[in-house]
Amino acid sequence: MKKISIIIACLNANEKLALTIDSIIVQNYTNLEIIIIDGKSTDNTLKILNTYKENISLIISEKDYGIANAWNKGLKYATGDLINFLNAGDYYEKNILSKIVKESLLYDTPFIGYGDTIMYKPRIGITNKVKGFYKKSNLYLLNGFKFMHPTVFFTSNVIDIIGDFNENKKIGMDTDWLVRSIRNNIRIVNIKSVVYMEEGGLSDKYKYTGMGEYLDSLVHNGINKWQISLFFLFRFLGTFKFLFSKNYNE
Repeated sequence: MKKISIIIACLNANEKLALTIDSIIVQNYTNLEIIIIDGKSTDNTLKILNTYKENISLIISEKDYGIANAWNKGLKYATGDLINFLNAGDYYEKNILSKIVKESLLYDTPFIGYGDTIMYKPRIGITNKVKGFYKKSNLYLLNGFKFMHPTVFFTSNVIDIIGDFNENKKIGMDTDWLVRSIRNNIRIVNIKSVVYMEEGGLSDKYKYTGMGEYLDSLVHNGINKWQISLFFLFRFLGTFKFLFSKNYNE
């Protein structure tokens, strides 16, 4: 039976962690480990984690240097066949882990699997549903990935092939890692699953920083100049679409 490693990086997460951890421990799949990488929280995070100490395999609480650094710490201790990263505040649908393991048996090569995301805001509820989608083409890459990182489960041997997360990337570490995976011909597959993701994370707050880091990843992975011009066109059209939608739907 395959083992799953779930890595949660957090800082001053408070009650968000309870929602996330509860969604893991109620799963009908038990061969898993929960690894918490805390950035030296000063709120009640550690007290909350202490109430779950029987369910958590490892807690590291020390200063880190960003999300990529925290994720890489978690990878060093992960012993699972499949690995997933959750944010504090994200949570799984019911029985997702057994579905993931069942579908993973269909592939005998290193792979990255993705699913669907339901976006929500606390006290407001569901705000958006993101249907996971991937197509192997440069044109697709220029317009960004159409799936969210909390839905990503990957085999541990992917790390052996492409390495860990680039700690120079502060926002776009996940998309940089995915671009490198594609350039190394890692198989990317759809796994029918749903993860709930809280809106308002760092990628929302610093989207232009993330955009710049993503562009840098594309340039360093073989995207040529004329394709880069399309990147800016897609971003312009995306901004125009957002403004149009905002003006007429408020």
